[in-house]
Amino acid sequence: MMSGVMGTNLAFSSPRMEVPPYRAPPIAAMRRYPLSFLILTTLGILTGLPGLAALAGFGAQWHPLLADTGTGIALVVSAIALIGSGLFPLVISRLMAQESAGKE
Repeated sequence: MMSGVMGTNLAFSSPRMEVPPYRAPPIAAMRRYPLSFLILTTLGILTGLPGLAALAGFGAQWHPLLADTGTGIALVVSAIALIGSGLFPLVISRLMAQESAGKE
């Protein structure tokens, strides 16, 4: 007869492993920089690179609008504004962290 078929016990048993429940870390501890800082700084860098290329004279190879130096200046100024806007939430979060550390 067949042993181990439904309704019969097998000769061996496997030990049960206790697995602790998963606890996700808090989101604030996972993220070192504010999301708005990361997004705005990335956009600023991506805007500044074609602006610097247009100012250096390489923009005409990519697009006719980038041949003008005024376009390069506008892109560089926009990049500086985006990076500056990204730094604002970073400074605020650092100040809040210092303030909360000082109270404890």
